[in-house]
Amino acid sequence: MNVMEHTPYLPQVREQYENFPYPLRNPDDEKKRLYPTTIECLDCINYYCFSGKRDFTKDFRALSAGGGTGDATIFLAEQLRDTNAEIVYIDISAASMEIAKQRAAVRHLNNIKWIQASLLDIPSLDLGVFDYINCSGVLHHLADPDAGLAILSNALKDNGAIGIMVYAQYGRTAVYQIQELMRIMTRGEPDKHKKLAICRSVLKQLPSTNWLRISAHYNPIMKAPTISDDFEIYDLFLHSQDRAYTIHQLYDFVEKAGLQTIQLFPQNDPEGMRLYDPSSYLKDSGTLDVIRHLDARSQQAVAELLHGMIAKHVFYAAKSIPTFPKLENLDYIPFLDILSNRESYLSLYEVVCKSTERVSIFNEQTQKRLSFVKTPHAEAIFKYLDGKRSTKEIFDAILASASAQKTRPSYPRLLEEFKLIFDALSVHNWLFLRDPKVHPFTSIPDMQKRVAQLYMD
Repeated sequence: MNVMEHTPYLPQVREQYENFPYPLRNPDDEKKRLYPTTIECLDCINYYCFSGKRDFTKDFRALSAGGGTGDATIFLAEQLRDTNAEIVYIDISAASMEIAKQRAAVRHLNNIKWIQASLLDIPSLDLGVFDYINCSGVLHHLADPDAGLAILSNALKDNGAIGIMVYAQYGRTAVYQIQELMRIMTRGEPDKHKKLAICRSVLKQLPSTNWLRISAHYNPIMKAPTISDDFEIYDLFLHSQDRAYTIHQLYDFVEKAGLQTIQLFPQNDPEGMRLYDPSSYLKDSGTLDVIRHLDARSQQAVAELLHGMIAKHVFYAAKSIPTFPKLENLDYIPFLDILSNRESYLSLYEVVCKSTERVSIFNEQTQKRLSFVKTPHAEAIFKYLDGKRSTKEIFDAILASASAQKTRPSYPRLLEEFKLIFDALSVHNWLFLRDPKVHPFTSIPDMQKRVAQLYMD
């Protein structure tokens, strides 16, 4: 479907993505790997947006607004395979949509509706409302991002959620300096490939004082020598429409659309979910006392300025903020994220058993390291943590196996210990909670295994 004849999108933006679909993906790679997008993990969506209670097997509707070459669309569709869920993809670029379609075909996915259109067309498309909307890296390329987010808000169910990524102002300082440099150097040059040649030449010759060179040490996206394709260079440094947000601007942007920010997420940062916490960077108690008197968004703004290199704001928003599952609800089931498979539970247990005073764990999937104090019953907790037992069932198993010669731990004592463990693992979204009525989530390794089997010789 193509409905863009009268849409007020920016023609130069569409032209860019017809020539340089982004991010560049090879559909054949779907046979070998699944590209997960952090905030489209159903376990994460369920925990933060639906209080751990959403049954994704029943009538779930998702919209990928500005779906590009398909990362979020394909990931959602793969997770929702064999359900009656519907995923709607919308993008202005025919070239990008063709890549996304090919990726879906390789994976034999048939639960996606394809529409070539701008998200600004949504009011005229009669698509209904959605439980979840993904809009990653799109709104900041609109002439009027406020109008775009308002449209998405109107397409969202009252109890639904939106996963959004927009650029962050301070962490992209180097990018905006190069963008301004390119505007000056390529003014009047219509040929995109000549612009690319100029940009490549400049990137190779940047002096050591240039902010891109300096910030590359702290921010991987700034490592110019690793930018290997034209698509990446054009999107970063030659984009015709690009704006970014500070934390305060972000909250204003979201609230203007009748939404509230649920949760901000890190992008491959060692601080994990503490990225926007000033105490991750400041340790002096007197200074922290000053900050603690600020409202929550001002504290996050302080953290953004202290960090200095946050280049993207990734977050969930909704019309009202849901409550997160509570560990105190012992009927809920604790489980590892969908990056982990069955063997991950055993591996964790073995690490805990070998540890003495502290447990130090390296998560190979996320490349993050975490540690926590080894409490008296840590081994027992990990022994029975399997993604199937509720917290109560874990505690009951510990009590049943307790030696008669030892003092049996109480529920409050076990809960206190488990909270230390849960807090340590949830910093990197490694451990979640779900309602017992919610089906277990298929792990990414298992999802990819069934696709790989389609192509076995």
